[in-house]
Amino acid sequence: MFYYEYKTRRGPVRIIPNPRTGYYEVVYNDEGLGSYNSPIMAADDVGLNTTFSPSNGADFEALGVPYDLAEWDKHPIGG
Repeated sequence: MFYYEYKTRRGPVRIIPNPRTGYYEVVYNDEGLGSYNSPIMAADDVGLNTTFSPSNGADFEALGVPYDLAEWDKHPIGG
């Protein structure tokens, strides 16, 4: 199992699988910003800035977060 991460100048954005629900959750600054059926759908919404807004007001589009999951770093969970 893997999670995805994109590092911005204001901290990393992560797409993390939730084994209990089967969904992928977007997490930024320890704040959940939505659940998705796939990591591709999550990255698309983050890159287009259509997730729930972070409480610190970060604009993912302005921070250059890509909507293409291939541009995110892929990490094994627990590895």
